[in-house]
Amino acid sequence: MEPLMNLEEAGKFLGLTRNQMFELTRERSQARRAVRLPVVRIGKRCMVRKESLQQWVLDMERRSHDTTN
Repeated sequence: MEPLMNLEEAGKFLGLTRNQMFELTRERSQARRAVRLPVVRIGKRCMVRKESLQQWVLDMERRSHDTTN
């Protein structure tokens, strides 16, 4: 299993800012409800596996194609 990335590292991988990443993980965020980022909460920290992010991107692409067809 790959080591976990923090939100800054995951944001760099996705091309998102730190604030955008935090918005995707906030419990009451509308963005989070729309696109659930695959995070693991360890105490107050949110961590992400690179493999999970890659799968998340593929799922988002599929959803995008499904809604446009």
